[in-house]
Amino acid sequence: QIAVCDDMPEELARIYRHMLRYIKERDLDARVSEFSHPDALLLSAEQTPYDLYMLDIVMPMLTGIGVGQELRRRHSDAQIVYFTTSDEFAVSAFSVKAAHYVVKPFTAAEFDEAIDRAMENMRRSAPKELPVRSGDGELRLVDVREIEYIEYRNRVQEIHLRGETVTE
Repeated sequence: QIAVCDDMPEELARIYRHMLRYIKERDLDARVSEFSHPDALLLSAEQTPYDLYMLDIVMPMLTGIGVGQELRRRHSDAQIVYFTTSDEFAVSAFSVKAAHYVVKPFTAAEFDEAIDRAMENMRRSAPKELPVRSGDGELRLVDVREIEYIEYRNRVQEIHLRGETVTE
């Protein structure tokens, strides 16, 4: 889940297009939501915490830094990338642990570098193993990359791994 927020329609559209290109080039499974006002983003984030927030800094009513601070209070693991016309807020951006800070106008390479960094941060913080209790009560750790899918039927969970199925 990715959220883009910029109060300038042309900039919002530009960042959105770059994100769609990035997703397509890397064959990622991601959904991108657009917001033209920080209040709308924060309201949506209450229902749907996003994994990546791409924020403008200079916006009406609430700056991107203020949005980032509020998002950190709600969802501390989310990645934040700032896109703005000025470098004067860089230090403030990193106070909310932003993954990157991009000055507009930006190139595709600069965009990709920023999103690559955010994606790498997400990969590093993602759980690598999942504790699973098999039907005989044995607890083991399963590499999450080995999970193909999980079924839940009649209070029984089946975890389908590459090469085997674990019933819990």
